[in-house]
Amino acid sequence: MIIQFGEFSLDSDGYVLTKGTEPISLEPQAFNLLNYLLENRNRVVSKDDLIEHVWEGRIVSDAAITSTINLARRAVEDDGKSQAVIKTFPKKGFRFVAETTEDSARAKAPAQTPNIEKPSIAVLPFDNMSGDPEQEYFSDGMAEDLITDLSNIPDLYVAARHSSFSFKGQMPYVQEVAEKLGVTYVLEGSVRKMGERLRVNTQLIDATDGDHLWAKRYDGDMDEIFEFQDRIRAEIVTALELKLTPTDKALSERKPTDSVEAYDLFLKGRASYHRFTSEQYLEAKECLEKAIEIDPNFADAYGYLSYCHFFSWSHMWPGCDENLDRAIELAEKGVALDGTSANALARLGWVQTFLRRYDPALENLEKAINLAPDNADVIATFGQALNYLGNPERGLKMMKKAYSIELFDPPNWGFMIGLSHLLLEQYDEAVAGFKRTIERAPKFYAAHLLIACSYVELDRLEEASVEIKTLLESLPRYTLKDVARIYPFRQNEVRDRLFENLRQAGLPEE
Repeated sequence: MIIQFGEFSLDSDGYVLTKGTEPISLEPQAFNLLNYLLENRNRVVSKDDLIEHVWEGRIVSDAAITSTINLARRAVEDDGKSQAVIKTFPKKGFRFVAETTEDSARAKAPAQTPNIEKPSIAVLPFDNMSGDPEQEYFSDGMAEDLITDLSNIPDLYVAARHSSFSFKGQMPYVQEVAEKLGVTYVLEGSVRKMGERLRVNTQLIDATDGDHLWAKRYDGDMDEIFEFQDRIRAEIVTALELKLTPTDKALSERKPTDSVEAYDLFLKGRASYHRFTSEQYLEAKECLEKAIEIDPNFADAYGYLSYCHFFSWSHMWPGCDENLDRAIELAEKGVALDGTSANALARLGWVQTFLRRYDPALENLEKAINLAPDNADVIATFGQALNYLGNPERGLKMMKKAYSIELFDPPNWGFMIGLSHLLLEQYDEAVAGFKRTIERAPKFYAAHLLIACSYVELDRLEEASVEIKTLLESLPRYTLKDVARIYPFRQNEVRDRLFENLRQAGLPEE
């Protein structure tokens, strides 16, 4: 059942709120609250009802409930004065009062709307048929590289990695995938890697009618992995009748390396990188360093290794570098080897931001966006960098664009959008963004740090103090001096206000 009110539609099964055809980014707790009020719109809902059904009986302050109500109101363009959608009944509770219509026959609105002017495809994670869970990195890596290569074709919309990989471990109907990701075609596959032998099965399905456009099996040695990828890509281009310019063809067929051994190490390193823990980053560094030793011209390996050094430094993980010398050296090498890579340019711009090289950082990030205007990761990186560069308004717009492309966002995106709201003095929204990150990644310390700043701005000092105590449990030596070293805010007044808030929250000077 989809419930419509004004220009908005709420699909509780699809877990999406839309205005027209545009998805609205909304923190999960606020979505659940809005959905509960809608389901019970025939009555006034008390705070006790909300605590029981939305917060599942957890202890919640009145301020937290009010903050979540405000988030829900802003999402549907309501406010505390007009109360045209959510009305407050003093000492009684809240009620959804906007006029609604129900439509059970209409197809659910997709969380993403494909560009009808060009074909659209989702590449699902390939099944690991090797009988060895340790080979999962290889099947995942093949699918991820296909997503990257296909994304270089301008006349093809490709669902982003996090969206496609949200179906990992499931056996979804292709119609369900198409509906949720807003695509017409779905590529499924499996990989069996046994020693040096390799078997890859793929099938391309038209989700509108379930027909198989083609199904292929590729058998051979590991040395043929790049040939298999080329043939799969070519089959997709032919089946979807895509016209490639020589430049498009060169970009989509670009081999990351000529060494199968280096490529295998790269896939292992990238898989560890995506797990975002200090232990996994050490493993990622080791694999990526070995890949570069084998192939000193492996541009993608330099880029990921640069980020491993950066995140280890920024999170103060054991064995981290004391500065960003290695991170910037690797990022610059990646761009020197492949100046057409949007990801490489974005990584370089990101590290330059933290080195306070603001103008070169902005220049490289602009180049990255121009090369890959629909790459959600590049867009999000630019959005976060803009927060530090002094343009949070544009940063927020970039983050909202990233959310419109990537249905299943990584945990750190909540932090990024929370920071935009914090800098724009939208503190309730900032709290919601940081909470979203903390719920999904409790050890993401930066979210604890900046949610404390938001609480100080809202005069919720006790909650701010709790967040700093939580931070110090993981990083007992963390101080304001570390904040000054790490966070590259270009504007002095922003940095000074941040420091003062953290002092009030209880973060020690040294």
